[in-house]
Amino acid sequence: MTEVIFVLHSFQKKSKQGIKTPQKDIDLIHSRLKLAIEIYKVRFKKK
Repeated sequence: MTEVIFVLHSFQKKSKQGIKTPQKDIDLIHSRLKLAIEIYKVRFKKK
């Protein structure tokens, strides 16, 4: 079994007031996750 780690996004949260993660960051993470899934299927799935 091939194990792979994809880093989709990283940032440092500066506020300690509990401000939500900006929607643009959430959207970017979702799009990168979709891309990472496709890359994994092409490169690492062996049938």
